Amino acid sequence: MSGNTPVKKDPRAWDALAKPLSPWILDAINTMGFERMTPVQASTIPLFMGNKDVVVEVRIVDIGQPDS
Repeated sequence: MSGNTPVKKDPRAWDALAKPLSPWILDAINTMGFERMTPVQASTIPLFMGNKDVVVEVRIVDIGQPDS
């Protein structure tokens, strides 16, 4: 691997956002132990920061539950 190869930043990393979060928010996120955004957060936070309205639909899948 060459020394000129750019390192690709994790798109779900908190510091990957185009507009950085406030330091106090990043501190709270780190204190709570969240290392990466969920896919929904990574998709919607940039929209929120651009003052866009967002609607998210989540499909809940029941897994690992034994049949009664």
